[in-house]
Amino acid sequence: MLGNSFSAQVLRYIKPPLSNDRQAVINAISALDQYEPRSLEQIQKKRRLFAKMPSRHKAMASNAGYLDRLEAVTEAIFENSYVLKEMSEYAKLHHSITPHELRFAASTPNTRVIEILEHLVRDWSLETVDNRKGLIDPVLKRLEAFLPMTSGSPPEVLVPGSGLARAAFEIAQKGYKTTAVEYSMLMDIASKFFLQNSRRSQHYTIHPYIHEFSHQVSKDCQLRGVEIPELNAIPHLPNLSLTYGDFTQVSYQYDAIVSLFFIDTAENIFSYLDNIYELTKPDGIWINFGPLKWGTAPQAELTMEELETVLIDSGQWVILDKFEGENSYNGDPKSLWTAQYALRGWVARKVLKDI
Repeated sequence: MLGNSFSAQVLRYIKPPLSNDRQAVINAISALDQYEPRSLEQIQKKRRLFAKMPSRHKAMASNAGYLDRLEAVTEAIFENSYVLKEMSEYAKLHHSITPHELRFAASTPNTRVIEILEHLVRDWSLETVDNRKGLIDPVLKRLEAFLPMTSGSPPEVLVPGSGLARAAFEIAQKGYKTTAVEYSMLMDIASKFFLQNSRRSQHYTIHPYIHEFSHQVSKDCQLRGVEIPELNAIPHLPNLSLTYGDFTQVSYQYDAIVSLFFIDTAENIFSYLDNIYELTKPDGIWINFGPLKWGTAPQAELTMEELETVLIDSGQWVILDKFEGENSYNGDPKSLWTAQYALRGWVARKVLKDI
């Protein structure tokens, strides 16, 4: 009996064999579960810093409402946590994750979870509909113009780096057979939770701006809730597939590739270009729209002019159309600081090179 108990205790500390994908799920679930304590600790840190001020200064800040605002932010954290815990429970059930496996989660920054809240607002709230339409509508217009629906089988479209899948959803609503591929497991869980989970609550109110204390106009602006629409307002689309993974590992060809705010995530932009070419059917099209905000370790940081030169000189693409726009991507439109990306886009048709 004692031996069995000892063996059980030992097994608690032995990591089970986990695939990379399953480890990613476990890490994401742990991050969702840790949102509340980590966020509350940040508020406690602000209280500790506040306590260092002279009594007169503390009284002035308190009279102005600062401590009341910290308390209100704390309550809003609990409301956000309710939504994120539902996501976590959904993922545990969907992937059959055990408590033992969760013991071996690697740490994920809380900022990644906060990004989920921000992306929910950007992709699915009414508050950002104009900004969202300014990004997606120009792409839909060109997709329908250069790859129109016919009476036959619907064209197949791949959306790499799909985030919470709003662009892919809009493309699928037009009738295209659409595959969304997302490399972030947190994003994948969130998109499936909202689009493929019939058991979730009908709507949520989240507070996406509470974690930003700079550039705030007022307590009400920082704390305001944003509603995410009811599930029954989002139709189920059988022609929309949500997939987790690296788009460079996809082994299929599509009539169109649609990339939004995506190509500047590449470490090696030429690898992205090679993969996009291979994933596109002969005579298929690639619609790209976004900025060039290169990431942390790009091996080549091309200008837009250089990038277009590469496309043309490769002999693999013919640029059919170029277009421009602006988009804020993420952020609080009511804060004292906002930023706009200048966007550039193209429609290119795949050319088969002579061998």
